[in-house]
Amino acid sequence: MNTQKTLLSFIIGAAAGVAAGMLIAPSTGADTRKKIVDKANTLKNDLGGQLEETLNKFSELTDSALATISTYANKAEKAANQGTAGNTTNTAGTPNKPAEQL
Repeated sequence: MNTQKTLLSFIIGAAAGVAAGMLIAPSTGADTRKKIVDKANTLKNDLGGQLEETLNKFSELTDSALATISTYANKAEKAANQGTAGNTTNTAGTPNKPAEQL
């Protein structure tokens, strides 16, 4: 998250620097406004691309985490089932009753 803040700060700083440079440069008002609009559109597109890339990466990480959790949950369930299979006594040491006798 720190890298994203740094990147966003850099982009904002660069945009402000470009805008200030254009306003100081000896151009007509119409030329300056056109340059600012063009640069703003370029920065907007770049930022949109970065956002899309970040969201895609987040989605991939989420999918990977869910798959890992599912795998370990299945392994835990298997281990629990294997641990209780054939167990005829409970923790008190008395024989287990079949479900229909409970």
